[in-house]
Amino acid sequence: MDFYYAMTNYHIICCLLHKMCINKNKAVLYISSFLRYNQPYIVENIINSGIFEEVHFYEELEFKKTKKIMDSSMIDDEIKRICKEVQKAVGSKIKAAKKIYICSDFYSIGLYIITNKIKYNYFEDGCGIMSRPYIPMRIIEKENPNRAKIIKKIKAFGENENVINRYANLKTQEKGYFNEKDIDFSVKDLLKKLSIDKINMILKIYNVKKINLKNKKAILLLTMHYNELFSINNQKDIYTNLIDYFSDANQELVIKPHPADTIWDYDKLFKGCKIINRYMPAELFPYCINNTFEKGITCWSTSIYSLESILKKTINFDIRIDKTYKDMDKYYAIVEYLKQIKKKDKINIICKNINEIQLERLLEKYIKYYKKFFTFNEDKKDSVYIVDKIDEKIKKEKVISLEYDLNATQLLHINKKTPMHNEDLFIGIYNIDYIGPINIKKHLYYSNIDITISNINEANYKEALYYVVKKQNKNIQKIIEKYEQETSKLEEKIVERDNNLNSIYTSTSWKVTVPLRKFADILRKIKK
Repeated sequence: MDFYYAMTNYHIICCLLHKMCINKNKAVLYISSFLRYNQPYIVENIINSGIFEEVHFYEELEFKKTKKIMDSSMIDDEIKRICKEVQKAVGSKIKAAKKIYICSDFYSIGLYIITNKIKYNYFEDGCGIMSRPYIPMRIIEKENPNRAKIIKKIKAFGENENVINRYANLKTQEKGYFNEKDIDFSVKDLLKKLSIDKINMILKIYNVKKINLKNKKAILLLTMHYNELFSINNQKDIYTNLIDYFSDANQELVIKPHPADTIWDYDKLFKGCKIINRYMPAELFPYCINNTFEKGITCWSTSIYSLESILKKTINFDIRIDKTYKDMDKYYAIVEYLKQIKKKDKINIICKNINEIQLERLLEKYIKYYKKFFTFNEDKKDSVYIVDKIDEKIKKEKVISLEYDLNATQLLHINKKTPMHNEDLFIGIYNIDYIGPINIKKHLYYSNIDITISNINEANYKEALYYVVKKQNKNIQKIIEKYEQETSKLEEKIVERDNNLNSIYTSTSWKVTVPLRKFADILRKIKK
């Protein structure tokens, strides 16, 4: 029999479709035990479908997690340990297999196969990931740096000499990507070829229910695998920012959480939203929905590339959005300012050290037919530079800067007001003629923030800055006073604890038990 191995929901649907549409041999499917805790029904459902002759959970072996980064000899020992355990569990099945198809070759089964120089076929880790290996590597380096070292050592991600074919959706890779071992493998295209009965069979495997959209302008939010990368609050902030700036009022919001997403209370964050099965592969959307979405929004999920048939528009970014979302208010203010200075003659924009994708998405949202008014040519003269900070090379050019100094000819003032907080931000405008007063107000519904944007000319902005700095100093003083009080309380507790410890150490019982404690330490060392 052939041997298949899957670790995620995307992997499973790759294995199912490959077996249904391409491979007519008998085969056994092993599924990582990681999925058992979320989907205890998955093995039974696949067995009932009859697609594979055998289906089993494989008890996944985790690499050691230590704060210490392993050296070369320690890594070799870890590889030997893992391979020994894999040999006991499924080694005979792997060696007896006619053909092997695996996903995530950087886990234990892949490690065993590569180390033993066994030929195998590789499925990419997610739609469009083959040309973006930095995405999974970034997650792995955060979760377990030693696993990242092992991946590089064995050349996982289908990069080693044992790989026969690499199955990947070639239409969704980055431009210029090529590998001679690649075979185009599109989950979306293969699903289209299946009969209705077989589609329903796959929907049943994942326990997918029909989704009824009431609003013709519904928004789909695909969340990300942000384990180990963000705090929960950071994750919530990035999603509220995206929805507040890229959706409109009264639009129905549907959220498809990533299977590994750590947020479980989206219904509290986005009141009235519809949350759907997080374990369903996104590629199954077109077969369980009664309508299309006005747009799909995500941070940088590659899954969105397979949903063109149900998304009229796609709002996607790259990994820089993880940090630059914090400047979303400033980027929005810049777009509103550009809206005021647009002319019949196109204005060329040159971006320096800012997230140009984020800026362009906002331009598209807030300036209709923005390409009629703006171009993005790197070497064009008489351009408006949009930068994070001004450097010497562009100091005499027309500049809009996320930072400001006293040489600015104008300021964009952003006031952010919440029921509990009031914050002022400034953007510097250099060498652009003053265009008259701007007064723009925007309410961010889910963030519960009111934003006011205004511009201030050079004659008046120092007075405005003085007012803001004075107010900020007052707020800072309150924070300092609060922490001084907390520090004082902590110091009192430390003194009290030291006094208690001193009374213990000088007590008769402490002195009497000294030999017993020494003997216990000796025993612990002997056991080690």
